[in-house]
Amino acid sequence: MLSTIHVPTELVSTIFGTISLLGALVSYSIYKIVKKIDENKITLCLIELSMLLALLFITKNKIVIIFGLIIINVSFEMWNVILENKIQKIVLEGIRATSISTINLFTSLLLTIGSFLISAMSKKISLELTIGILSGFGLFVSGFIFIFYMKKTEEK
Repeated sequence: MLSTIHVPTELVSTIFGTISLLGALVSYSIYKIVKKIDENKITLCLIELSMLLALLFITKNKIVIIFGLIIINVSFEMWNVILENKIQKIVLEGIRATSISTINLFTSLLLTIGSFLISAMSKKISLELTIGILSGFGLFVSGFIFIFYMKKTEEK
């Protein structure tokens, strides 16, 4: 996508290096943040922020897209650590490996379907618009499901 907005290869490498470094630092220190702020609130805010940034890809603004990619990837690392920790706590030990494998299978399936959708849609509309719409919609659904999960766990 960065090549479609004419971002030089050197900058793409720098961006992904920055994403990797920030992701590692944030995922390492997320537990310090969770001690101060409720992990459900953090996760929901990160999903909402990522959704907003993904939808802003339709502007085709280089700065917005680069900033959005960095923040979305770092946010993913943060909520991934939080959610994996939740899974470890709530899934029974005897079925934990199977549950995590099923989640990984479902995630791979969604990524595969997403790749096909991006390929098909980007032939008709711009790649930025395609990724903005699909990512925004996917994050909206994720946020909705997470709110449903939060309500269910509050009831217990």
